[in-house]
Amino acid sequence: MWTATVEDMIHAFNTNMLGPLFVIREYLPYLQTAAKASGKPGMSCDRAAVINISTDAASMGIFPSLPAPFPFFPYSISKASLNMLTVYTAKELKADEILCISIHPGWVRTNMGGDEAPIDARESVEGMLRVINSLTEKQHGLFMDYTGKTLPCIKESAKKVGSLVGKNGLNLLVNNAAIVANGTVQTSSVEDMKNTFNTNVIGPLLIIKEYLPILQTAAKACGTPGMSCNKAAVINISTLGGSLSRMPSMYEQFPVLPYCVSKAGLNMLTVLAAEELKAGQILCMALHPGWVKTELGGEKAPLEPKESVEGMLRVIGSLTEKQHGGFLDYTGETVTW
Repeated sequence: MWTATVEDMIHAFNTNMLGPLFVIREYLPYLQTAAKASGKPGMSCDRAAVINISTDAASMGIFPSLPAPFPFFPYSISKASLNMLTVYTAKELKADEILCISIHPGWVRTNMGGDEAPIDARESVEGMLRVINSLTEKQHGLFMDYTGKTLPCIKESAKKVGSLVGKNGLNLLVNNAAIVANGTVQTSSVEDMKNTFNTNVIGPLLIIKEYLPILQTAAKACGTPGMSCNKAAVINISTLGGSLSRMPSMYEQFPVLPYCVSKAGLNMLTVLAAEELKAGQILCMALHPGWVKTELGGEKAPLEPKESVEGMLRVIGSLTEKQHGGFLDYTGETVTW
Protein backbone atom coordinates (compact mmCIF):
# COMPACT_ATOMS: atom_id res chain seq x y z
CA MET A 1 0.00 0.00 0.00
CA TRP A 2 2.70 2.46 1.00
CA THR A 3 4.60 2.00 -2.29
CA ALA A 4 1.70 3.14 -4.48
CA THR A 5 2.44 6.51 -6.08
CA VAL A 6 -0.03 9.34 -6.66
CA GLU A 7 0.45 8.78 -10.41
CA ASP A 8 -0.41 5.08 -10.06
CA MET A 9 -3.55 5.91 -8.09
CA ILE A 10 -4.72 8.56 -10.55
CA HIS A 11 -3.97 6.36 -13.57
CA ALA A 12 -5.88 3.40 -12.09
CA PHE A 13 -8.83 5.63 -11.16
CA ASN A 14 -8.93 7.28 -14.60
CA THR A 15 -8.90 3.95 -16.42
CA ASN A 16 -10.96 1.72 -14.13
CA MET A 17 -13.64 4.17 -12.96
CA LEU A 18 -13.72 7.30 -15.11
CA GLY A 19 -13.36 5.26 -18.32
CA PRO A 20 -16.52 3.19 -17.65
CA LEU A 21 -18.36 6.33 -16.48
CA PHE A 22 -17.71 8.13 -19.77
CA VAL A 23 -18.50 5.02 -21.85
CA ILE A 24 -21.86 4.62 -20.08
CA ARG A 25 -22.61 8.31 -20.52
CA GLU A 26 -21.91 8.33 -24.26
CA TYR A 27 -23.69 5.04 -25.00
CA LEU A 28 -26.73 5.80 -22.83
CA PRO A 29 -28.91 7.19 -25.69
CA TYR A 30 -28.51 3.91 -27.60
CA LEU A 31 -29.32 1.87 -24.51
CA GLN A 32 -32.42 4.01 -23.91
CA THR A 33 -33.47 3.46 -27.52
CA ALA A 34 -33.10 -0.30 -27.12
CA ALA A 35 -35.08 -0.32 -23.88
CA LYS A 36 -37.95 1.60 -25.47
CA ALA A 37 -37.91 -0.56 -28.60
CA SER A 38 -38.16 -3.76 -26.58
CA GLY A 39 -41.78 -3.20 -25.68
CA LYS A 40 -41.52 -5.62 -22.75
CA PRO A 41 -41.64 -4.75 -19.04
CA GLY A 42 -38.85 -5.65 -16.65
CA MET A 43 -35.08 -5.82 -17.06
CA SER A 44 -32.80 -8.19 -18.94
CA CYS A 45 -29.79 -8.20 -21.23
CA ASP A 46 -32.15 -8.86 -24.13
CA ARG A 47 -33.68 -5.47 -23.44
CA ALA A 48 -30.82 -3.15 -22.37
CA ALA A 49 -28.03 -3.63 -19.86
CA VAL A 50 -24.69 -2.33 -18.56
CA ILE A 51 -22.26 -4.94 -17.21
CA ASN A 52 -19.24 -3.58 -15.33
CA ILE A 53 -16.43 -6.13 -15.00
CA SER A 54 -15.12 -5.82 -11.45
CA THR A 55 -13.12 -8.05 -9.09
CA ASP A 56 -13.39 -9.64 -5.66
CA ALA A 57 -10.30 -7.60 -4.79
CA ALA A 58 -12.71 -4.63 -4.68
CA SER A 59 -14.93 -6.28 -2.07
CA MET A 60 -14.32 -5.11 1.51
CA GLY A 61 -15.72 -8.43 2.66
CA ILE A 62 -13.43 -10.60 0.52
CA PHE A 63 -10.21 -8.62 0.05
CA PRO A 64 -8.87 -9.16 3.60
CA SER A 65 -8.93 -12.93 2.99
CA LEU A 66 -7.09 -12.85 -0.34
CA PRO A 67 -3.59 -14.35 -0.48
CA ALA A 68 -1.03 -11.92 0.92
CA PRO A 69 0.65 -9.94 -0.34
CA PHE A 70 -1.84 -8.70 -2.94
CA PRO A 71 0.30 -6.03 -4.65
CA PHE A 72 -2.44 -4.19 -6.55
CA PHE A 73 -3.54 -1.45 -4.14
CA PRO A 74 -4.44 1.15 -6.83
CA TYR A 75 -6.33 -1.55 -8.76
CA SER A 76 -8.44 -2.60 -5.76
CA ILE A 77 -9.28 0.98 -4.76
CA SER A 78 -10.27 1.92 -8.32
CA LYS A 79 -12.41 -1.21 -8.73
CA ALA A 80 -14.17 -0.45 -5.43
CA SER A 81 -14.99 2.94 -6.98
CA LEU A 82 -16.31 1.12 -10.05
CA ASN A 83 -18.63 -0.88 -7.79
CA MET A 84 -19.97 2.37 -6.34
CA LEU A 85 -20.44 3.67 -9.89
CA THR A 86 -22.49 0.53 -10.61
CA VAL A 87 -24.73 1.19 -7.61
CA TYR A 88 -25.27 4.82 -8.54
CA THR A 89 -25.75 4.05 -12.25
CA ALA A 90 -28.29 1.36 -11.38
CA LYS A 91 -30.34 3.94 -9.50
CA GLU A 92 -30.22 6.40 -12.42
CA LEU A 93 -31.07 3.78 -15.05
CA LYS A 94 -33.91 2.19 -13.09
CA ALA A 95 -36.52 4.53 -14.56
CA ASP A 96 -35.46 3.51 -18.09
CA GLU A 97 -35.50 -0.18 -17.09
CA ILE A 98 -31.86 -0.55 -18.11
CA LEU A 99 -30.23 -3.28 -16.05
CA CYS A 100 -26.84 -2.56 -14.45
CA ILE A 101 -24.59 -4.87 -12.40
CA SER A 102 -20.94 -5.52 -11.52
CA ILE A 103 -19.58 -8.98 -12.21
CA HIS A 104 -16.37 -10.66 -11.02
CA PRO A 105 -14.94 -13.03 -13.67
CA GLY A 106 -13.10 -15.15 -11.09
CA TRP A 107 -9.37 -15.65 -10.65
CA VAL A 108 -8.48 -16.59 -14.21
CA ARG A 109 -5.30 -17.93 -15.80
CA THR A 110 -4.34 -14.88 -17.85
CA ASN A 111 -1.30 -12.60 -17.99
CA MET A 112 -2.77 -10.76 -15.02
CA GLY A 113 -4.09 -13.76 -13.09
CA GLY A 114 -0.95 -15.87 -13.53
CA ASP A 115 -0.50 -19.62 -13.82
CA GLU A 116 -1.66 -20.29 -10.25
CA ALA A 117 -5.21 -19.12 -10.97
CA PRO A 118 -7.73 -21.96 -10.48
CA ILE A 119 -9.91 -21.41 -13.56
CA ASP A 120 -9.17 -20.99 -17.26
CA ALA A 121 -10.57 -18.27 -19.50
CA ARG A 122 -13.18 -20.57 -21.07
CA GLU A 123 -14.72 -21.49 -17.71
CA SER A 124 -14.84 -17.83 -16.67
CA VAL A 125 -16.42 -16.61 -19.90
CA GLU A 126 -18.98 -19.44 -20.05
CA GLY A 127 -19.93 -18.75 -16.43
CA MET A 128 -20.33 -15.02 -16.99
CA LEU A 129 -22.43 -15.61 -20.09
CA ARG A 130 -24.77 -17.87 -18.12
CA VAL A 131 -25.10 -15.22 -15.42
CA ILE A 132 -25.61 -12.40 -17.90
CA ASN A 133 -28.28 -14.32 -19.83
CA SER A 134 -30.20 -15.09 -16.62
CA LEU A 135 -30.23 -11.55 -15.21
CA THR A 136 -33.50 -9.85 -14.26
CA GLU A 137 -34.48 -6.78 -12.25
CA LYS A 138 -33.83 -8.86 -9.09
CA GLN A 139 -30.08 -8.57 -9.72
CA HIS A 140 -30.18 -4.88 -10.72
CA GLY A 141 -27.40 -2.97 -8.91
CA LEU A 142 -25.79 -6.09 -7.43
CA PHE A 143 -22.18 -7.32 -7.39
CA MET A 144 -21.97 -10.95 -8.53
CA ASP A 145 -19.32 -13.45 -9.57
CA TYR A 146 -19.13 -15.69 -12.65
CA THR A 147 -21.06 -18.46 -10.84
CA GLY A 148 -24.03 -16.18 -10.10
CA LYS A 149 -23.17 -15.76 -6.41
CA THR A 150 -23.81 -12.32 -4.87
CA LEU A 151 -20.64 -10.92 -3.28
CA PRO A 152 -20.46 -9.62 0.31
CA CYS A 153 -22.33 -6.62 1.71
CA ILE A 154 -21.48 -4.28 4.61
CA LYS A 155 -22.67 -6.73 7.29
CA GLU A 156 -20.57 -9.56 5.85
CA SER A 157 -17.52 -7.33 5.39
CA ALA A 158 -17.72 -6.33 9.08
CA LYS A 159 -17.86 -10.00 10.07
CA LYS A 160 -14.84 -10.77 7.88
CA VAL A 161 -12.79 -7.87 9.26
CA GLY A 162 -13.81 -8.89 12.77
CA SER A 163 -12.53 -12.42 12.20
CA LEU A 164 -9.21 -11.04 10.98
CA VAL A 165 -8.53 -8.50 13.73
CA GLY A 166 -9.77 -10.85 16.43
CA LYS A 167 -9.34 -9.79 20.07
CA ASN A 168 -7.43 -6.65 19.07
CA GLY A 169 -10.46 -5.12 17.35
CA LEU A 170 -10.46 -2.35 14.72
CA ASN A 171 -8.69 0.89 15.62
CA LEU A 172 -9.67 3.13 12.71
CA LEU A 173 -12.76 3.33 10.48
CA VAL A 174 -12.79 5.95 7.69
CA ASN A 175 -16.07 6.66 5.91
CA ASN A 176 -14.93 8.13 2.59
CA ALA A 177 -17.26 6.95 -0.21
CA ALA A 178 -19.71 9.56 -1.49
CA ILE A 179 -21.57 10.64 -4.62
CA VAL A 180 -22.35 14.08 -6.04
CA ALA A 181 -25.43 15.32 -7.85
CA ASN A 182 -25.73 18.82 -9.31
CA GLY A 183 -28.88 20.81 -8.72
CA THR A 184 -30.58 23.75 -7.03
CA VAL A 185 -33.83 24.13 -5.08
CA GLN A 186 -35.62 24.48 -8.41
CA THR A 187 -33.85 21.76 -10.38
CA SER A 188 -32.93 18.98 -7.90
CA SER A 189 -34.95 15.81 -8.44
CA VAL A 190 -36.39 13.57 -5.75
CA GLU A 191 -34.28 10.74 -7.14
CA ASP A 192 -31.04 12.75 -6.82
CA MET A 193 -31.93 13.73 -3.26
CA LYS A 194 -32.66 10.12 -2.32
CA ASN A 195 -29.53 8.76 -3.98
CA THR A 196 -27.14 11.24 -2.34
CA PHE A 197 -28.78 10.83 1.08
CA ASN A 198 -28.71 7.02 0.85
CA THR A 199 -25.03 6.98 -0.11
CA ASN A 200 -23.64 9.93 1.86
CA VAL A 201 -25.60 9.56 5.10
CA ILE A 202 -27.28 6.15 5.37
CA GLY A 203 -24.18 4.40 3.99
CA PRO A 204 -21.84 5.74 6.73
CA LEU A 205 -24.56 5.13 9.35
CA LEU A 206 -24.84 1.45 8.41
CA ILE A 207 -21.06 1.05 8.26
CA ILE A 208 -20.62 2.56 11.74
CA LYS A 209 -23.42 0.36 13.08
CA GLU A 210 -21.97 -2.89 11.68
CA TYR A 211 -18.36 -2.11 12.59
CA LEU A 212 -19.14 -0.76 16.08
CA PRO A 213 -18.59 -4.08 17.93
CA ILE A 214 -15.01 -4.40 16.68
CA LEU A 215 -14.33 -0.72 17.38
CA GLN A 216 -15.56 -1.34 20.93
CA THR A 217 -13.26 -4.35 21.17
CA ALA A 218 -10.28 -2.20 20.16
CA ALA A 219 -11.18 0.52 22.67
CA LYS A 220 -11.39 -2.01 25.50
CA ALA A 221 -8.21 -3.80 24.41
CA CYS A 222 -6.21 -0.57 24.43
CA GLY A 223 -6.20 -0.30 28.20
CA THR A 224 -5.34 3.40 28.29
CA PRO A 225 -7.73 6.30 29.02
CA GLY A 226 -8.62 9.03 26.55
CA MET A 227 -9.32 8.98 22.82
CA SER A 228 -7.10 8.59 19.76
CA CYS A 229 -6.90 6.79 16.44
CA ASN A 230 -4.46 4.38 18.05
CA LYS A 231 -7.29 3.35 20.35
CA ALA A 232 -10.55 3.43 18.33
CA ALA A 233 -11.93 6.08 16.00
CA VAL A 234 -14.47 6.86 13.28
CA ILE A 235 -13.46 9.49 10.71
CA ASN A 236 -16.25 10.76 8.44
CA ILE A 237 -14.89 12.49 5.33
CA SER A 238 -17.05 15.60 4.91
CA THR A 239 -16.75 18.92 3.07
CA LEU A 240 -17.15 22.66 3.41
CA GLY A 241 -20.28 22.07 1.33
CA GLY A 242 -21.82 20.56 4.46
CA SER A 243 -21.14 23.67 6.57
CA LEU A 244 -24.24 25.82 7.13
CA SER A 245 -22.06 28.86 7.77
CA ARG A 246 -19.58 28.43 4.91
CA MET A 247 -21.66 27.08 2.02
CA PRO A 248 -23.88 30.14 1.29
CA SER A 249 -20.86 32.12 0.03
CA MET A 250 -19.83 29.21 -2.22
CA TYR A 251 -23.26 28.17 -3.54
CA GLU A 252 -23.19 30.19 -6.76
CA GLN A 253 -19.88 28.59 -7.72
CA PHE A 254 -20.91 25.09 -6.57
CA PRO A 255 -24.66 24.51 -7.20
CA VAL A 256 -24.71 20.96 -5.82
CA LEU A 257 -27.67 21.11 -3.45
CA PRO A 258 -28.25 17.32 -3.06
CA TYR A 259 -24.58 16.81 -2.18
CA CYS A 260 -24.45 19.71 0.29
CA VAL A 261 -27.68 18.72 2.04
CA SER A 262 -26.46 15.13 2.39
CA LYS A 263 -23.08 16.23 3.75
CA ALA A 264 -24.82 18.44 6.30
CA GLY A 265 -26.69 15.27 7.25
CA LEU A 266 -23.36 13.44 7.56
CA ASN A 267 -22.10 16.21 9.86
CA MET A 268 -25.13 15.79 12.13
CA LEU A 269 -24.59 12.02 12.05
CA THR A 270 -21.02 12.69 13.22
CA VAL A 271 -22.21 14.86 16.14
CA LEU A 272 -24.83 12.34 17.27
CA ALA A 273 -22.53 9.35 16.78
CA ALA A 274 -19.91 11.15 18.86
CA GLU A 275 -22.45 11.45 21.69
CA GLU A 276 -23.24 7.73 21.54
CA LEU A 277 -19.62 6.64 21.24
CA LYS A 278 -18.33 8.88 24.04
CA ALA A 279 -19.04 6.38 26.80
CA GLY A 280 -16.97 3.75 25.00
CA GLN A 281 -14.12 6.24 24.42
CA ILE A 282 -14.36 5.83 20.64
CA LEU A 283 -13.31 9.05 18.93
CA CYS A 284 -15.60 10.35 16.16
CA MET A 285 -15.14 13.46 14.01
CA ALA A 286 -15.69 14.92 10.53
CA LEU A 287 -12.75 15.81 8.27
CA HIS A 288 -12.69 18.10 5.21
CA PRO A 289 -9.96 17.07 2.72
CA GLY A 290 -9.77 20.50 1.07
CA TRP A 291 -10.57 21.50 -2.50
CA VAL A 292 -8.52 18.92 -4.38
CA LYS A 293 -7.59 18.46 -8.05
CA THR A 294 -9.71 15.38 -8.75
CA GLU A 295 -12.56 14.64 -11.14
CA LEU A 296 -14.87 16.14 -8.53
CA GLY A 297 -12.68 19.11 -7.62
CA GLY A 298 -11.64 20.02 -11.16
CA GLU A 299 -8.46 21.62 -12.49
CA LYS A 300 -9.08 24.93 -10.71
CA ALA A 301 -8.70 23.30 -7.30
CA PRO A 302 -5.62 24.59 -5.44
CA LEU A 303 -4.62 21.29 -3.80
CA GLU A 304 -2.85 18.25 -5.20
CA PRO A 305 -4.15 14.88 -3.89
CA LYS A 306 -0.80 14.19 -2.20
CA GLU A 307 -0.95 17.41 -0.16
CA SER A 308 -4.52 16.69 0.92
CA VAL A 309 -3.81 13.09 1.93
CA GLU A 310 -0.60 13.94 3.78
CA GLY A 311 -2.41 16.70 5.66
CA MET A 312 -5.31 14.44 6.64
CA LEU A 313 -2.92 11.75 7.86
CA ARG A 314 -1.17 14.30 10.08
CA VAL A 315 -4.51 15.44 11.50
CA ILE A 316 -5.78 11.90 12.07
CA GLY A 317 -2.57 10.94 13.82
CA SER A 318 -2.81 13.90 16.22
CA LEU A 319 -6.47 13.59 17.27
CA THR A 320 -7.44 13.40 20.94
CA GLU A 321 -10.68 13.68 22.92
CA LYS A 322 -10.44 17.47 22.40
CA GLN A 323 -11.46 17.01 18.77
CA HIS A 324 -14.18 14.42 19.52
CA GLY A 325 -17.40 15.43 17.77
CA GLY A 326 -15.57 18.19 15.88
CA PHE A 327 -15.17 19.23 12.26
CA LEU A 328 -11.61 19.90 11.04
CA ASP A 329 -9.95 20.42 7.67
CA TYR A 330 -6.82 18.75 6.30
CA THR A 331 -4.60 21.39 7.98
CA GLY A 332 -6.11 20.78 11.41
CA GLU A 333 -8.12 24.03 11.44
CA THR A 334 -11.64 23.91 12.89
CA VAL A 335 -14.45 24.21 10.33
CA THR A 336 -17.59 25.96 11.57
CA TRP A 337 -20.77 23.92 11.35
